[in-house]
Amino acid sequence: MTTKKLSVLIIGGEASIDLNRPWAFDGPGTAISGGYVPRLIEQLQREGWQVHTESHAPLDLNVTLPLLQRLNLNRFDLVILQLGHSQLEMADTSRWPLGWIALLLGQIGLFRNVNAQLTDLLFYLQPFRRRLVMLTPLPHPQSVNQWLRNKGRDLFLKHGRRHMIPVFDTSVILGNGEEFFAQPTGDTLSPTAGDLLGQSLFDYIQVNALLPARPEQRQRRGY
Repeated sequence: MTTKKLSVLIIGGEASIDLNRPWAFDGPGTAISGGYVPRLIEQLQREGWQVHTESHAPLDLNVTLPLLQRLNLNRFDLVILQLGHSQLEMADTSRWPLGWIALLLGQIGLFRNVNAQLTDLLFYLQPFRRRLVMLTPLPHPQSVNQWLRNKGRDLFLKHGRRHMIPVFDTSVILGNGEEFFAQPTGDTLSPTAGDLLGQSLFDYIQVNALLPARPEQRQRRGY
């Protein structure tokens, strides 16, 4: 099997950073830590890819478009976006009745802002959609934040369909079980959840043919 270089851009939140599980990748001065990234890269390497990564984390949806406009996306074979984590979360929600939260958010227009940001981001990314995968906001163990993430999930899936961009639904894999989080009050993934998410994301990328063809694959296809 011929080894080919694969350049991966990763933009996301704390789920892409796990200081307890450091992971170094091939490439000059490139190293990141991640809940789901290590398993994903491990699987790519098993498929014969020499992986080079560029990571920008933690970042969220509201600052992603300006960053992408400064980068040359043609340099990357695969772009992974894990967004919606900080904007779809409220601190210390234990004393907030869920109905009040919904009413408050309706007044301040949180989802209207997220909707507008997604529209602008995915319109810009449409030319790169065959090398792009976007994750839905990760589940959260706290009920109010889980409600926010579910609403965000609906927006991400809707925009993915509208712009024909692959969206990987993390809630199908993780749900909001406490065993998937390092702490019951936060959204840092446990090692088990990170491995499960990374493996499932790799499978999704394979099924949706988001990776470039290696030389031997192009020969078999006759081009």
